[in-house]
Amino acid sequence: MTLGPRETLRYFAESLAGIELNPGQSALVDLIDGRVEDLREIVVRKGRRIGMTMTASLVAAWYGTVLAPRLREHVMNGEDFRIALVATSRDQASLMLRFIKNFLKQSPMLAEQIVSETADSLRLVSGCEIVASVCSARAHRGWPNALVIIDEAAHYVDSEGNMSLASLLEALRPSQAQFGSLALLLAISTPLDAAGTFFELEQQAASGQFPDIAALHLPTVEARPELEPEAERTRLLNPRSYEREYIGNYTSGEESFPIHLYDACVDPDYAPPEADPGRAVVLGLDGAVSKDAMALVGIDGSGALVYARAWYPPPGGTIDHRAVLIELIELGARFAVQAIAYDPSQIHMLVMEALRAGLPMLSVSQAAGRTGGTMARHTAALIEALHARQVCFYPCPELREHLANARFNSRSGGDRLVKASPSKKIDLAVALTMAIGVLYDIGRERLLRPEEVYEVVSAHDYLVSQGIRPTDLSSESQAFGGGFEDVLGYDDLDRDWYDGP
Repeated sequence: MTLGPRETLRYFAESLAGIELNPGQSALVDLIDGRVEDLREIVVRKGRRIGMTMTASLVAAWYGTVLAPRLREHVMNGEDFRIALVATSRDQASLMLRFIKNFLKQSPMLAEQIVSETADSLRLVSGCEIVASVCSARAHRGWPNALVIIDEAAHYVDSEGNMSLASLLEALRPSQAQFGSLALLLAISTPLDAAGTFFELEQQAASGQFPDIAALHLPTVEARPELEPEAERTRLLNPRSYEREYIGNYTSGEESFPIHLYDACVDPDYAPPEADPGRAVVLGLDGAVSKDAMALVGIDGSGALVYARAWYPPPGGTIDHRAVLIELIELGARFAVQAIAYDPSQIHMLVMEALRAGLPMLSVSQAAGRTGGTMARHTAALIEALHARQVCFYPCPELREHLANARFNSRSGGDRLVKASPSKKIDLAVALTMAIGVLYDIGRERLLRPEEVYEVVSAHDYLVSQGIRPTDLSSESQAFGGGFEDVLGYDDLDRDWYDGP
C-alpha cells in the first residue's frame, strides 16, 4: 500500500492536528509512514514525558479517519471495526480518548467525522468505534480490532490472570487477523526489570528475526533535551528510577540493596535518646507471627533513627504480641509518636488493643498496585533519603544485616524490597521503609494541606467505623491475654509479601 502525500501520518499530525512533533514522536511517525503495510506490531520502550501517549492517540485518530476506507474492505457489510485503547487504569485509557477527541474537534474537516461519543467511546462516520478500557482480556474478545494500543504495557499484572499482558495479547492478536497487513498492535511503556512479557516482547521485536515486528528505544533526554535537569536530579537521588524512567533501560531484578548508602549515613558518635517526650517520631511496624520477625523502627522528624528492635519467634512457637504492645505503649509515653505505620494483614488483634490504648495506628498495605503500591513509593522515599543524606543512623548491626539481606524487585510496577534468599530476614528493613515513607507522606501533606495532617481517630470511633462495638472486644481481649493466635488462626495468616516473589 502506497500512501499519498496527504494520507501520511506526518501530514495528519502536522497539517490537520497541528502538532509539532519532537524527535521521539517523529521517530515513531516515520517508522509507521515508511512501513505501514509491513508492520504488524511495534514495541516502544521509552522514557517519561516524551509525548508517546499523545502520539499513539494520533495513530488511532489517523486509523479511524484516513485509513478507514481501506480498513472497511476487510469487514462484512454492516459490520463496524474497532480501535482498542488499553491502559493500566480507566483514567489513562480515557486520556488517550480525550486526545483523539481534541485532534478531531479542532479541525473542521475532522470534526465532521464524529457521529457520537461517550466517556469511554467515540463513533465515527467511517464505521469505526474507538473504545477506551482497562487491561482485560475478556473485554476485547470477539471484536474486530484493526488497531490496538497498549499503554504502559510493562506495568500490567505479571501473572497468568485475565489482566496480565500475556493474556491480553492472546486475546487481542486473533481479533486483528481479518485486517491482514493493515492490522497494527502498538505497545508502549517505560520499562521495569529485565523480565516479564513486555521484556520478552521487546526482545523479540528487536531481534530482527521477524520482518513484521519493530522495536523503538526512545530515552527522554534524546526526545526532550529540555528535561535533562530533572533527569539529572533523579539520577542523583535514585539511579534505578533514572535508568527506567528517563533512559528507558531495564533494571536488574537481582540488584542488592545499596548498603554503602546506609553506611554513609551511620554516625558512630550518635546515640539515640532513651526518652524525649517533645520529639516527634514515626514508627514502622512490620508484623509477623511465626515465620518472620516482628520489627519496629522509629524515625524522628529530622530523619534520625531513634529506635530499632526485632522480635523472633521461638522454635515451633509464635511471637508474643503482648510484649510488642507493651513496647508500643512505652514508646508512646517516651516520645511524641505521630503515627505507627503497620500492615494489617497479620496483627489485627494487636492493632485493636493498640487503638484501645490510644495509640495512633496508621494502616499501610504492603500489597502491590498498578505502580507497585504504597511500599514501592515508600521504598523510593528511603532510597532518595539515603542518597540525599537526609537520614542519620546510630550503629545498629541488626538493622544493617536486614538491609544487606534485601534486594530490589520491580515486577509489581515499582521498586520494592524483597528477600535476597528465602532464609534471609529483612523485617527491620521493611519497618524502616514504612517509617521513612510515612514521614515523607506527613511532610507532603503538611505542604499541600497545612490544616489537614494525618488525623488519628479515637479507638472507640475506629472500632465503630469497622462495625465493631467496643463491648464486643471483651472475649477477644481475654484471648489476647491467653493465646489469641489460636482464635485468629494466625498460622493461616502468616503470609509476608517479603518472602520474595
